[in-house]
Amino acid sequence: MKKHFLTALVAALLLFATGSLAEPNHIYDNAQLFSKEDIVAIDTAITKLQKDTHLDFAILTTDDYLGDDNGIAIGQRFYTSQGYGLDEYKSGLLFYIDMSQKKQYIVTMGYLDTLVSDDMLSSVMDGMTPYLADENYKDGILQLIQFITDTYHTYLASAFSPETATPETTTSATATPAP
Repeated sequence: MKKHFLTALVAALLLFATGSLAEPNHIYDNAQLFSKEDIVAIDTAITKLQKDTHLDFAILTTDDYLGDDNGIAIGQRFYTSQGYGLDEYKSGLLFYIDMSQKKQYIVTMGYLDTLVSDDMLSSVMDGMTPYLADENYKDGILQLIQFITDTYHTYLASAFSPETATPETTTSATATPAP
């Protein structure tokens, strides 16, 4: 009996720590901003993005204070610690929503960092702002995924190869206060 209680306690703690055992491993919705249907729609879009572009995409939401580091550094550490990236340079993007600070961050990694400018990221963040202001996080993120897909096919597909470019060691990021 004691062993079963301990097992149940550990399972409950793991469930609490990860948000939900059923969530796809690219969506960490600790702030509980998404419905189950939202998660399915976003995960489907992420899978399509990965297949179409060979770029990775992840989402982190939190409503807890995560320390004195800025959101960009938190996003970079999270992306790296989770092993995201589909190529040797770990190319991709993390969208981080920090509800405790009322900010959103787009953090690019690997090749995507060298191929997408801060101006491009600012432009897409501006396009997402109405959705985020209305707490329509799913549609804002789907717009971001579509932007990355379109940008890749329009500007980056020919440049996205190990023979033509190498990623910079720094990452690009855009932070925007919540509306």
